[in-house]
Amino acid sequence: MTPEEQSYFAEARDLFLTSGWDEYVKELVLHMDSVTLDGCTTAEEFWKAKGRLEGLRIAYSYEDQVKAAEEEYDA
Repeated sequence: MTPEEQSYFAEARDLFLTSGWDEYVKELVLHMDSVTLDGCTTAEEFWKAKGRLEGLRIAYSYEDQVKAAEEEYDA
């Protein structure tokens, strides 16, 4: 692992330990729960809601993705 990669993972671990990160994740969950595809009345509304939900899920899974990548480097 390069020094830059080591730094990236160390900084990410530090981030995940902060109360700010915990609050951010809680907000993501609230937003994901508020997006409903059932209420969409047009195709445009549906695709916008679907895209919004996908973006929220990507942000929500960031911690797991970083941890998995770090484990791959350590293996």
